[in-house]
Amino acid sequence: MNENVVRLSRWEMFLAYLAGSFGFAPAIMASILVPLRAEELGAPIILIGVIVASGALAPAILGVWSGSLSDQLGSKFTYTLGTALAGVAALASAVSPDYWLLMACQMLFGLARTGSWTASQSYITSVGTVAERPAIAGRFGLSANLGALIAPVLLGVAAEIVGYQAAFLFIAATCFGYTVVGVALRDIKVPSRSAGSAFKSTAGFTAAF
Repeated sequence: MNENVVRLSRWEMFLAYLAGSFGFAPAIMASILVPLRAEELGAPIILIGVIVASGALAPAILGVWSGSLSDQLGSKFTYTLGTALAGVAALASAVSPDYWLLMACQMLFGLARTGSWTASQSYITSVGTVAERPAIAGRFGLSANLGALIAPVLLGVAAEIVGYQAAFLFIAATCFGYTVVGVALRDIKVPSRSAGSAFKSTAGFTAAF
């Protein structure tokens, strides 16, 4: 048996799968709540689309670079930092007095989500043998999609009870919950996937752009 293969306990694997649902759950909640809140703040319909799309700006530009960042800082640390930052962005959205600030919060949320989602994938693909990884990746994907299935329902209940603005607090609580998951993850050594790559330096920003 290869001694370099990372083995996790069932509880540790559960946490790793749970971490994967962060990639979709808070993002889908934001995609539902942001346009509703933006309209409440008086944003024109055409601008609402731009506000929603702004959340994908960071993932589109920095998606590749974020993988290198995860390699350098560690997937657990990057994941935990990103989820916490996403929680801060959700809190800022809750107190946003206008739709322009809401757009800025969306950009920050997208940046945070990009780092965490990439880090969670880096983490899970480093567990088990090559033969085991397709099944592990499949369960990881299942967790992500279950998050996408359950999160909007819970958000709808929260928004109905407390309103659109305060419902951002529900998203913030969810993100901080994932931060706790990140802290609880076992810190594993993830082999660098970008050794010698230009993404190791600030050139990564230019290349990704």
